[in-house]
Amino acid sequence: KVSLWEDAVRKSPGSARGYNNLGIAYHEKGMEDRAIAAYERSIANVTYYREAYVNLGVSYFVMGRTDEAIELYIKALEIDPKNPVIYANLGRCFAGIGRYREAAENYLKAIELNPYDSKSFHGLGTAYVNLRSLDDALAAYTRFVELSPNDPEAYRNRGNVYAYKGDFASAGADFRKACSLGSRESCSVLEKPPFR
Repeated sequence: KVSLWEDAVRKSPGSARGYNNLGIAYHEKGMEDRAIAAYERSIANVTYYREAYVNLGVSYFVMGRTDEAIELYIKALEIDPKNPVIYANLGRCFAGIGRYREAAENYLKAIELNPYDSKSFHGLGTAYVNLRSLDDALAAYTRFVELSPNDPEAYRNRGNVYAYKGDFASAGADFRKACSLGSRESCSVLEKPPFR
């Protein structure tokens, strides 16, 4: 895939799409420095190419350059202000630097635009846990469970919130479900009090 897109940009050096796709190919191989260079070339070719801003933001986030990723996502929103993926990525960035209120706000915007994105409910629940807003976290994780009923993390996360709230019966039920879906962490929790 890398060689295919390297060839494509050699033949069409002004192609924003070609450089963006080359960046994706590099990113998939873990070659983030090269991915960043390709995305930057894509943006230089077409300054309003949203996909390149988003993908460059992902590479910056992976490399721990979160502030730069946030700036890129904000630019991407100027181009495409109703894109739920950009809001979800912003939520992930803000959560990654401990700004959970802003993380929650961006996850809520993502959910408003795409109410079926289980990952945004997951992120929202985690932001609420960090904000000590357990009822809101429980509601977000419950929606995560509804949208991803085979994801053990959905049950494990909700189980943790039930346990924080002292509802060990509900917590145990969620940990058992998560364990049955392959969550070793949940299986080990069930071997300890008050679940054993």
